[in-house]
Amino acid sequence: MKKLNTLRKRGYDLFQISLGVIIVLGGLAGVMYMYFQVTNSTTVADNTRTAIAISSEIHSQYRLDPDFSSLTADADNSGTIVGSQFQIASGMPDRMFDDITVTGSGQTFTITMSNLNRSVCERMKLEDFGPRSNAGVDGSGTASDCSTGVLDITFTR
Repeated sequence: MKKLNTLRKRGYDLFQISLGVIIVLGGLAGVMYMYFQVTNSTTVADNTRTAIAISSEIHSQYRLDPDFSSLTADADNSGTIVGSQFQIASGMPDRMFDDITVTGSGQTFTITMSNLNRSVCERMKLEDFGPRSNAGVDGSGTASDCSTGVLDITFTR
């Protein structure tokens, strides 16, 4: 009889196994949540640095111009800046300008970032892009809709 009781006590019961599975799944869910938060934070920081670098370069290249209207023409008239006169003069790599367009008008210019996921777009609206900048609003004062993944950042002189 003693041997039979010893054999019964060796395994785990269903409650212990279920509890272990729940703990492992909870830990996995927490790790995945943290991964996506870190990924979004990195993307926001990267896009913020890119926007600030581009705006600084625009201010530098067009500092002697009376306004930013020539910027749109230098960016291939459609605002696309990969391979444009502006991008070539900046010496910045093409990859910095992926999914970015720039348009200038009067004393303002707008950097438009597209293909952003919603959470990154919403977080970027809260970022500080420097003095005289307004994230989430284009040059005409229209608010960006993050559901489409497009964010406008307007800079003024």
